[in-house]
Amino acid sequence: MHSRCMAVIEAKVQWGKQVGECLKRTVEMTKGPIVIAGGGLVGLSVAYNLAKRGAKDVFLFERHCIGAHHSTRVSTGMINNPNFYADRSLQSIVRKSHELYTELDEHGTLGFNRCGRVYLASSDHTAVQARRLFSRLGAEPANSAAELIDCPSEMLSRWPMLATEDVKLALFSPLDATVDVQSLCRLLTDRCRELGVHIHENVGVKRVLLNERRTTYAVDTDEGFIETGAFVNAAGIWANLVEVPELPDHQLEHHLSAALRRTNSPSENFLATGLTRM
Repeated sequence: MHSRCMAVIEAKVQWGKQVGECLKRTVEMTKGPIVIAGGGLVGLSVAYNLAKRGAKDVFLFERHCIGAHHSTRVSTGMINNPNFYADRSLQSIVRKSHELYTELDEHGTLGFNRCGRVYLASSDHTAVQARRLFSRLGAEPANSAAELIDCPSEMLSRWPMLATEDVKLALFSPLDATVDVQSLCRLLTDRCRELGVHIHENVGVKRVLLNERRTTYAVDTDEGFIETGAFVNAAGIWANLVEVPELPDHQLEHHLSAALRRTNSPSENFLATGLTRM
């Protein structure tokens, strides 16, 4: 569960890229404004990728300030190694995330740092997971610095802060990274504006209007109506506040951030900032 939490940020950005690609054909058909609700990483990424692909008149509405009042603000900013996932499609998404962060880091101080991460296995089950992950890491030359350590004394020599009493294996993954989430928001915002995206802060989206063919024709915002043929709801946990008539939806419960929990048992602790229990 902890690993899933720390993968949220990269999934958001790349999900935005995929949505941008899917909406490209809609842009060409509607030839009108595209409205995006939500100024978090998902909304900004959708806007950025649409504008980068030539979409005109992209409007993004954020009910508060960009990057201030949503799950993006409390994200840990920890990015997994692409080979952390066994699924090739997820590997591709994370790899593209790394490429995007590298590109954006050239235009400002993003704080993108491939610092690596140590995964700790404290049971037979997680030890098997660690060995499988090590095998996947070894399949890519960029992970040549990956290490699998089963000697407690060697672990302590490398990472003196560890409590190794219940640690069976330690796996060092060299391509895991961190990013400054607020800087990422600012950079995406700046790039969006450079590409012509209209960003409106402190303006919420109230409802979506559908025509007789059940397709979007307008959106009602705090500043009035805007005609559109394409609407993206990237409002996160506030997405259900945007009224859409007869739209089937299903709310999903998920973690907004990775938590640090301390107990008396070392095996139950979640270790943050570069040390992760599997």
